[in-house]
Amino acid sequence: MPTIPLNSKWFESYSKAVLESDQNVARNHLKNALIVIRETLKQSRLNDCERSALFVAVRQLRSIEQHKLKKAA
Repeated sequence: MPTIPLNSKWFESYSKAVLESDQNVARNHLKNALIVIRETLKQSRLNDCERSALFVAVRQLRSIEQHKLKKAA
């Protein structure tokens, strides 16, 4: 089962986005999290489990982003 480090910068941004009531601020936090994940995925030192966990995180972040956009509309 994939594991995700909960002390990472992307997870910090994700947490802020989920708790944020201002949609624009939340969207910025989500974008920051996705940027950090993309940079992390470029690193060759990731094992398959870590890489898989980050892909799951990207899907989850995009889902949250879509939910926040619908909620804002």
